[in-house]
Amino acid sequence: MKAFSLSVIAGLAAAMALAGCGSEAVAKAADAEYEQNRAERESWIRCADHEWQADDASTTDDESNDQELGCFGSITLNVTNQSSGNSYPLDAETQGYVVEQVYFRRGGNVDFPDCELEDDYTGECVDEGGNWWTFNGPQ
Repeated sequence: MKAFSLSVIAGLAAAMALAGCGSEAVAKAADAEYEQNRAERESWIRCADHEWQADDASTTDDESNDQELGCFGSITLNVTNQSSGNSYPLDAETQGYVVEQVYFRRGGNVDFPDCELEDDYTGECVDEGGNWWTFNGPQ
């Protein structure tokens, strides 16, 4: 999939160059795609040695879902759920400054249908369930 998207960008760059369009926007898009891919590769490398735990039946948590920060998504952000007031660092899947998903450390995630943050990764967004979240920048 990633190879396809890079080839699509290369093809668009060639078409835009032939059409006389500026290459600055194309270069910026290619740089963003490269950074996204780099972040994903680093995440997999960093988490390759993560040892998943078996569930401990004597606790109410499911330890088999535990994940280290940085193992999912493209960035770790400091996030506050406005309903509960709880704040914690969570991994997020982003495209530029647009948050698509936030992953919980005990498993699961929440989708954000329309969440564009400021260039310092701060802002407020509502998730798919109507809950408001405050993003307080990277971990």
